[in-house]
Amino acid sequence: MRYNFDTFYEERFSSIIDAQKYLFKVTLFNPEGDEVTVTKKEVKELKLVDNIRDPWVRGTIALDNTEAALERFVTDPAERELRPEITPLKGYTYRGDGRDFIRIEIIPVNDGPLSEFTNDDRNFKTTFGLRYIFSIKQGGNSTIDGTECKVFSIGDVDEEVLKEKKAFFSTGKLDSPEGVEVTQANNENRYATTGASIKAILTDALGTNIIDEPQFESGASKLFYSSPINNTAHDDLNYLLSRHVSDNSSNDFSFLKKSNYSGEYSLQSAKDLFGRALQKTRNVGGELFVENFTITGIGDRDSSVIEPSKKAPSGALEFGTKGDVLNYKFFDTDGEQYKKDIKTQVVNSYDFKNKQFNIEIKESTAPAVRDKFSDIYVAPLKGDNNKPYPNLPLTNLQKENQTFEPIFCEYGESPEIRKSYGVNKLLKSSLFSNMAIEIVIKGQLFRKTGTFFSVDRQGSYIENQYDSKVLGIYFLTEVEHQFIGETEYMQRIVGIKTNHFNNPNFNESTF
Repeated sequence: MRYNFDTFYEERFSSIIDAQKYLFKVTLFNPEGDEVTVTKKEVKELKLVDNIRDPWVRGTIALDNTEAALERFVTDPAERELRPEITPLKGYTYRGDGRDFIRIEIIPVNDGPLSEFTNDDRNFKTTFGLRYIFSIKQGGNSTIDGTECKVFSIGDVDEEVLKEKKAFFSTGKLDSPEGVEVTQANNENRYATTGASIKAILTDALGTNIIDEPQFESGASKLFYSSPINNTAHDDLNYLLSRHVSDNSSNDFSFLKKSNYSGEYSLQSAKDLFGRALQKTRNVGGELFVENFTITGIGDRDSSVIEPSKKAPSGALEFGTKGDVLNYKFFDTDGEQYKKDIKTQVVNSYDFKNKQFNIEIKESTAPAVRDKFSDIYVAPLKGDNNKPYPNLPLTNLQKENQTFEPIFCEYGESPEIRKSYGVNKLLKSSLFSNMAIEIVIKGQLFRKTGTFFSVDRQGSYIENQYDSKVLGIYFLTEVEHQFIGETEYMQRIVGIKTNHFNNPNFNESTF
């Protein structure tokens, strides 16, 4: 079930939400051909959550179901007798087996009749639109503002298919030497890259033309893998993703994501994303930088106060009332989680080919990973004198490897895959255990995970360590869309910050 359908621009699906005109269309359908299409007025609540660590969007939707109208409404037989040319309407029959689907289309449009719009401008819709097919996971009844509603928990239909379907996958199908039968090839000749394997599982399970080829890397990690009998395609996918190592120069980890509009999949490294946050030599936002949020606070109006350094890129866009910060919360690193996650990784393995045990620690010590973290996730960003400082303080226990975690890797012959167990595991922990901010604002569909935004302060103030850590560029890791009632669209976004603008001068000579 792919996204090869056209959007039909009918005026009844137009809706004004926070002074912006949208096409807002929700269609409930099933394999029997039942189809009920509703407008924004009937959608009492819609919440969708997009997280960078999850390829798929999930959420809940509440539909007006006064007097069970969704399932009870049918065309009056008397009207059909008087007007035989009309298409009879039939209420929706809820199956409850995961084969009830909801198609959601939300596209911002300019003023004017919807009939004037077409499906030609794919780039605009991919950037600013949202189009998804969900599977109904659970259904229930509730009352919202006095209206009887049917409330559905929804998940991406691709994910549900992958969780049910057996892939019976083997890397041997992908890259056997020419003229050699797969059954006769040795294990080494059945190897394939993890990226190619992930792509094959997706296309075998979901169909062709679902890969964003320019944004889908092959990876440096190669392995021989065959699906265990109990595994679903979803299990296989998770296994390969956890061992995927990017083929860029840093060999870091990557994110698998599905486009919010086209339904195409990308696989991009964290380094590649951070490298497109800022054009550092020009001090302007990069390809993935979206906007700046200005927060207010007590400023010093004394003219003798030196104007503080701007923490946002020069000329960063702001979107008026749609960019006004209604509420925000800043989160320092969690001490308990930090101690648990930020420790040297000792990777043990056995190389069957060379018949030797490996114990690797050099690249995955806490100090070595901090240096790498700084190079690829901090240095590309903005800081005082172009030198942002990583937020990864280390104690003597961490620096001297007195706190460590031993881990066994079953791929002793592959130095690339071993990185996913050691250095990349610690890199990922260092990123997701870091400082964060949660912002509540009016909604805009172009805000997506995997992009960047900045936070800066209005007015003059004396430079201080609080603003050094709070203000600056963030990596957007979660977006929650909240459509409430007929006219309200709110968003909750979460961003991770990897650096201080100035050196915080942490004392690391401590136990």
